[in-house]
Amino acid sequence: MNSFFRISPVILISFALSLGAASTVSAAKAITNVQQPAPTGPTGPTGPTGPKGATGATGPAGQPGPSGAKGATGATGVTGPTGQTGAPGATGNAGPTGATGATGAPGSTGSTGATGSTGSTGDTGSTGATGLTGATGATGATGATGDTGAGGAAGATGPTGDTGPTGRRGNTGDTGPTGPTGGAQLEYIYVYTANTGGAINLNQGDTVPFNNLGPAYGLVFVQGPPSSVTVTDAGVYTIEFHVRAIEQTLPANSVPLIFQVNDNTVLIPGGQYASEDSNPNNSHRTVGGILTATLNAGDSISLQNVTPAGPSGATTVRLTNDGNTVTASLRMERIGGATGATGPSGPTGP
Repeated sequence: MNSFFRISPVILISFALSLGAASTVSAAKAITNVQQPAPTGPTGPTGPTGPKGATGATGPAGQPGPSGAKGATGATGVTGPTGQTGAPGATGNAGPTGATGATGAPGSTGSTGATGSTGSTGDTGSTGATGLTGATGATGATGATGDTGAGGAAGATGPTGDTGPTGRRGNTGDTGPTGPTGGAQLEYIYVYTANTGGAINLNQGDTVPFNNLGPAYGLVFVQGPPSSVTVTDAGVYTIEFHVRAIEQTLPANSVPLIFQVNDNTVLIPGGQYASEDSNPNNSHRTVGGILTATLNAGDSISLQNVTPAGPSGATTVRLTNDGNTVTASLRMERIGGATGATGPSGPTGP
């Protein structure tokens, strides 16, 4: 019930008594004035507001509202320090000894052991008495013949007999086959000096350096230093060289420039050439030469300065740096193979 309609019991009792008295009076008046009912009086003023009623009971709980959005995860807190290791607990009492297990069944009989070793031999019995001497046996067979003794010393050589007559001359044997002709596979090389980046000074005995390789086949260029060409196949070769240089010594020694081709550092016969006579103006001079030589596989061919000393002392030869202009070159070409082996001789006639 709404708290507005709750009324104190005292008020209800007072109201009932008033109502009863009023009813009695009204009844008397009604009896007296039945014929003429009294007119309705004016509406009385509104009574004062009654006191506030007691608070009503709490209404039923409403439906739960929708869940709110999940809040953002908070930052992970700082890990706390590791606690100290606790002291080891006391060792517990040993448990009681378990009951003895039942005795197992007897195992099967093992295999027979190995036979023991033989016992030691007993002591020898005493020697019996000597028997009677028997009769003489029959003569034995003849023994085998002994080895032959060593031979005696050789006798002296007898005199030489007379020479017999000359026998008939035998027929001439067949001519042996001709040996195979050596191959003449073409091999060549061209090496030269240019664009050296600076002048090159050569003393007596120095090898000419080459810094460029032109066309080549079969022969091997070794740039060095010292520069050289290695022969791959034996054969006959034509060798040609060219040098353009000046005498660096001052005052000039006025000697010709001399260069030579070496095989394994040794002059090849016919391989040394000189420039024109002395040149006091110290201008360029040229030396060139050509030769033919038989070479073996593995030979090392080089070009050497052998210009002699002069009145001013040792002669220095300079290869000037003239850009693309060649100041020294060496060319080789294989023109013949090695000589074939000689065929075997025919057999001698009878």
